[in-house]
Amino acid sequence: MLLRSGLRRPELRLRLAGGAEYSPQRVLVHEAFDETELRHDLALLVLEKPAVARNAVVCLPHEGGRHEGRMALVSGWGSDGSPQPQVGGPPQLREASVRTLERSRCVEAYLGLLDISDEQFCAAADGVDTCQVRVRS
Repeated sequence: MLLRSGLRRPELRLRLAGGAEYSPQRVLVHEAFDETELRHDLALLVLEKPAVARNAVVCLPHEGGRHEGRMALVSGWGSDGSPQPQVGGPPQLREASVRTLERSRCVEAYLGLLDISDEQFCAAADGVDTCQVRVRS
């Protein structure tokens, strides 16, 4: 696996010049990860060499803040709901722009199928991920 950092303009699907490449030394999966319920679906990548922080670093939102209605960028190697999913997931990290929604929309959409916990948030975009919540502008 090779990771690349650098400036991007996702809305234009454009990778700008510069950046650096890093190889992960270790992958630390969250100790409470639950594949069935998709809880704690997070891992840290320990890099072989330190990444250089630049002025374009994206900060995480503050805990407890309300973000409904905002656009967000999600990325991962997970399923995209295509009819012929790849065994073990796709080889390339993917990204999608999604709109954050009220948590109750996801709770309603997955009622009886999946328990949406208080630690999860709801975000979706029609046709770009496996989420069953339909987004209306």
